Amino acid sequence: MKKVFLIVPPNVECDLPPLGLLYIASTIKKECDVKIIDCGILNINLKKLEKIISEERPNLVGVIATSPRIYYALQTLEMVKRVSKKIKTVIGGPHASAVPSTINNEYIDFLIKGEGEITMKELVINLDDPKTYCQIKGLHFKENNKVVINPPRELIKDLDSLPLPARDLVPIERYNGSIMPIKLPEVNMVASRGCPFQCSYCFKGTFGIGSRFRDPIKVVDEIEYVSKKYNAKTINFFDDEFNMNKEFLKVFTDEIIKRKLNHLKFKAQFRANKQFIDFETLKKLKKAGFYLISYGLESGNQKVLDANRRNITLEEMRRAVILTHKAGIRTLGFFMMGILGETLESAEDTIKFAISIPLDYAQVTIAMPYPGTEFYEIAKKNKWLNIDYQNINLAKAKHLNYRKVVWKRPNLPEKELKKRFKKFYLRFFFRPSYILKTFVRMFSSVDDFKLTLKGIRWVFDALNLTTKIDKEKSS
Repeated sequence: MKKVFLIVPPNVECDLPPLGLLYIASTIKKECDVKIIDCGILNINLKKLEKIISEERPNLVGVIATSPRIYYALQTLEMVKRVSKKIKTVIGGPHASAVPSTINNEYIDFLIKGEGEITMKELVINLDDPKTYCQIKGLHFKENNKVVINPPRELIKDLDSLPLPARDLVPIERYNGSIMPIKLPEVNMVASRGCPFQCSYCFKGTFGIGSRFRDPIKVVDEIEYVSKKYNAKTINFFDDEFNMNKEFLKVFTDEIIKRKLNHLKFKAQFRANKQFIDFETLKKLKKAGFYLISYGLESGNQKVLDANRRNITLEEMRRAVILTHKAGIRTLGFFMMGILGETLESAEDTIKFAISIPLDYAQVTIAMPYPGTEFYEIAKKNKWLNIDYQNINLAKAKHLNYRKVVWKRPNLPEKELKKRFKKFYLRFFFRPSYILKTFVRMFSSVDDFKLTLKGIRWVFDALNLTTKIDKEKSS
């Protein structure tokens, strides 16, 4: 039987199991002997990984990569080819879908564009028969030193046709949880794929435009399963927007309450538009066990929201946070600085907005123009970019990571933007009223005590972030 390794490369930290690889593994496991190696969780560096590859000699090695971490994916695949050119390599994920020219690297044999489960399954089945490669939709491959691009694969209409993620292939208990984890073990899952909105900075090339929801009963079945098998205490939904389908939400919450699964903790990201948020639903979600809802708020300036096609108003965002707070569910606001239309003044508006609404937690990042987005195309046209993703290779990607600003804009000096970045955290988390609220909550339960300690470390890490970036740039 063929041996397939799916790898999370060294230096790529995962707070939760790599859900994409788990879905791939469960889809192909009947066709091969599949192993998932999450190097960060297993404390495996590149040298140790090379030894494993050399000893076990898999037939196929696959990685999923995002653009900020493409270096580690390329580094891993290059190492595999050094061990043996006979081992086939494949890359998938958002970066592969956005920049299919990545296959031009000599250490990549195959590239999967779009959703990968079915394409990967067909590749594994036909791995020893190159004549059939041209029949596999969504696959890019090499033939006579030329890249062959097959027709795209259709989106998977019925997400419940996929087997459940192969969580048995990773040590669930070792993951620390993400986005304010309150109880462990934490298990991540999805109830849907895709998003109907078309924000300028968001890539839609993997899951497409529009939402496809699973059967809510089967989602609850999965929750019940992971609760029993893995002793899961928290369920973290990785959907782009969990609340896009009101009928799904109604059936889902009713079923959670009916089966008495509301002793579990749930969290998800919601869309804040008025048509998706109502108080009665929020109260029901609280009863069903939701303790945290995240909102992608992004900016506190209406012109900036409009420039990025957010299709939402500041008042809608304010209303959503207030109602969620009123329902007794904690809120986390995600913000970005540096998106289209941003000025130093609008960045200040974002700080003011964040502290004017009853958020429990907040996170701000400096926006990156990722390939496949409108933001990227505008940045490229205006010559803002410091890197050419289209011709990325191991050498060019070496100094690239998710923390570094890869653009320069004349009206938005990086140094000044970093000042606003730090100011956001100082103004938000070091308000006397916020400190008092956090102190009181910290001693309300053991879980909150642990969570607060993690949160304090997280805030100080964020405040030290720009210093780390500057040190990396000078090294």
